[in-house]
Amino acid sequence: MWQAEFSEHLLITFGSVFFLSVVLCTLILAFRKNVLRITSRKDLNSVQSTHTAPTPRIGGVAVVLAIVSTLFITVWTPQERFGTLVYLVTLSPILIAGVFEDFGMRISPRSRLIAAILASLMTSLAWGIWVKSINIPVIDVALTFAPLAIALTVLGAAGVTNAFNLMDGLNGLTGFYALSTVIALAAIANQFEVYNLEAALMVFFCAVAGFLFFNFPFGKIFLGDGGAYTLGHTLVWIAIAILNRAPDISAFAILLVFFWPVADTMLSIWRRRVSGRRADQPDRLHFHQLVLRFLEIRFIGRKRRRIVNPLATLVVLPCAIVPQIFGVMFITNDTAAKASVLVFGLLFVGSYVFGVRCAGKISARKTSGHALNL
Repeated sequence: MWQAEFSEHLLITFGSVFFLSVVLCTLILAFRKNVLRITSRKDLNSVQSTHTAPTPRIGGVAVVLAIVSTLFITVWTPQERFGTLVYLVTLSPILIAGVFEDFGMRISPRSRLIAAILASLMTSLAWGIWVKSINIPVIDVALTFAPLAIALTVLGAAGVTNAFNLMDGLNGLTGFYALSTVIALAAIANQFEVYNLEAALMVFFCAVAGFLFFNFPFGKIFLGDGGAYTLGHTLVWIAIAILNRAPDISAFAILLVFFWPVADTMLSIWRRRVSGRRADQPDRLHFHQLVLRFLEIRFIGRKRRRIVNPLATLVVLPCAIVPQIFGVMFITNDTAAKASVLVFGLLFVGSYVFGVRCAGKISARKTSGHALNL
């Protein structure tokens, strides 16, 4: 089905998945009150909440249904339909766990991580793909032992899947980052003539774009955990598949494509460990939340979050996309890719620490000024 050029059939597929995504999101919003009553998810007062009104959290369901339904209708051969079915089956553990959480059933973070690991293991075994080399001699020797390589790949992929969910805190942030990730991976797939994966990425792009029509700027509908996990799982495994098809690709260049959610998650784990809290305990100290609070305190005010939320997305997105550009640039230059990971890592941590200190000083001045006024 997938060809080097976008045929008329492919364009119909892309248009169909976008249209169906829009229609499904429209239906969710049309029955918004019923959806909210069914989900019974009351999270306005949760620690990490950045929205101010009850909002449907099943946008990810619309994205998945749009992709799967369109592919079942438009693909040409039984083998391609079977491939779509395999994708849905391997995705199901983490999709179900995420959707259950979105419906208010309170699936623990540990259980969702286990579901992500199971989904990744099923994907690895179903498609026979895993990371075989990262161009670090000691690790590459270990990766020659297939069971160990599969285990490490599964854990890493599950970590990226979870990272996308942790990143999902502002209107449009995860959705737009997913689109930029799709573009980066599609450019890499095109360069190495992996056209089937390039076209699959574009199908994914259209489904997410249909959702973003309602999610940004004012957050009429959210991805939810099910949607965020789906984005992370799908994209990281397409990246691993590309890496398997083109061994000349630097694994560190692929890491740059996923740099932002991975870096934010690693910093969160370290931050919580240092403060004596569990690594899976939520807080309001992710990078995007820091930007949101800085804009509120310094410029716009706490009572105008409807404006601050999408504005914070526009501030964070360019920072998140720059490492992806370097990943595409250095896709076969392993030394430059490794150096870029190190540089961006230092910049990420440094800017985060600087931002925390600035926000603390601004908050202290405002508190002091308020006390003097009293």
